[in-house]
Order: sequence, then structure tokens, then C-alpha cells
Amino acid sequence: MAQLSNTTKEKSKTGVLYLTAAVFLLSIGLSFLLPAGGKVYSYGLIVQFASLLIPAALYNSINGEKTVSKMHIRLFSPSKIVFLLLFTVAVFCGSLLLSLVFGNSASSSVAPSSEPSSLAVLCMAVLPALSEELFFRGMVMTELEHYGPFTAVALSSLLFAMFHFSLRGLPVYFFCGLMLALCAYVTRSVLASCTVHLLYNLTVMLGADKIQAFFAITDDITLIAVILTVVLLICLILIFGECQRTYAVYSEQNALSPRKGHEGAGGFFSALLSPASAACIIIFAAALLI
Repeated sequence: MAQLSNTTKEKSKTGVLYLTAAVFLLSIGLSFLLPAGGKVYSYGLIVQFASLLIPAALYNSINGEKTVSKMHIRLFSPSKIVFLLLFTVAVFCGSLLLSLVFGNSASSSVAPSSEPSSLAVLCMAVLPALSEELFFRGMVMTELEHYGPFTAVALSSLLFAMFHFSLRGLPVYFFCGLMLALCAYVTRSVLASCTVHLLYNLTVMLGADKIQAFFAITDDITLIAVILTVVLLICLILIFGECQRTYAVYSEQNALSPRKGHEGAGGFFSALLSPASAACIIIFAAALLI
């Protein structure tokens, strides 16, 4: 009976991976169905709703209120605001630095803003931050905690990166996913990672011209890389220090009970090599070839 119960739990945890594979297919299908050019904001609105929010809502309705309660949709403490700003700066500097490392210029990695409208901000900044965080951090990551925290953070970040269907951008999206997953995991609030994601999107959209002007001051890519690295390391040191203090409080309050499951690299590869994860990887690879 115990073995049967464990098998049922295992299937329920891989169910979210099968859902992710279905979301990948749905997103690709919508990209073919929607005509190219024009109405980019409307298309973004449709894709975000159809490929992320609707499947997540259906999955939660099937699994009941218990799944919704596990998504950690709760307000974060006001004392964490500086913590979230550090995450935002780290995500921004890290994404630019990785863009430089993998062949993109620092200035070209940030698109010009050209006075984005309120509709543009809604469809390209607010909605992606909300839908992607609810799906990948609120649902996928929390379901994967069965395999342990390492697997939950790493695999949900990898799936998040693959969802953007860009081989060159994969390291950048994976890094952003890791930071957002860590933010949500430590604060135990998906709204915290939503805030960081939104701040990053707004920075890129509204501050692109100023960022490009800063990069135009010097043609020395090495200097830019050094500045980004120093700022990133400072942010990471402060972030990890706050993480340590936060987990010390959790430990004292017994507020973060450990989850049983496959811990470490073993659990990660166990989940990564599952048929559901393999389906996601195959769909991602096929999308790059199409």
C-alpha cells in the first residue's frame, strides 16, 4: 500500500512536467497560427494567456485547492524590499554579462524603448512577469520540490529557459530563472519573484535608451564586463548573506520543514531523464530546427 502511494505521488509530480511539454507545444502552435508582423502586443497577450495562465488554471482546478495553496501566492514582508532590489540588479547585470560572453554586444542586448505605451508595458512587462512566475515558480517549482530543493530550482529554471526557444539566449534565461527561483524559494512568495521579474522587464523597456548611452561611453567591452561582474558579485554576496539569515529564522521557527525526496544531483538527473522532461527537451530542440 505504501509503495502504491509513493507511485501515485511520483505520477502527480511528473504530471506538471507533462503539462509543461503541452505548454511548449501550445506556444509553438500559437506562433504558427498567429500571422507574423503587427499587433505584437495583442499576440503577446494571447500567447501568455493561452499557453501559460489557462493551462495552469486547468491544472489547479483538476488537482483541487491543495495545489493552489502550495503555490505560495502570498505577500512578502516589506523588510524584503531591499532584498528584492538586490535580486533585480543581479538579474540585470548577470543577463547583460552573459550576453557579452555568448556573443551579443551589451548595447544590442537591450532594445530601444521608443516611449512604450501602457498597452506595451502591460503585454510585454506586467503580463509575462505574472504568468511566467505563476507557472514556472508558483506551480512547476513547488511541484518539483518532491525531488528536493536543488532539483526544484534547477529544473524549473531550465524549463523556463527552454520556454523562450532561443539557443543563444538559453544561458541568459537559465541564469534569470535561477535567480527568480531562488528569490521565490527563499521568500516563500511567488509575488516576490513576480516583483523582481516585473522590475527587470520595466528596466529593460523604459531604461533602454539610458542603458545604451551608458555603454556608448566606452568601446572597451572588457571594462563593461568588469563593471558588471563587480556589481553582480556584490549583489550575490549580499543576497546569500540575507538568504543565510532568512534560513536561520526559518530553522528557529521550524517554518520550513524539509521535504522528503531525492536530494542533490541524483534527484535532478532522475527528474531530468524522466519521459516528461525528455519530451520538453525534444520539443525545444525541434522548435530550434523548424
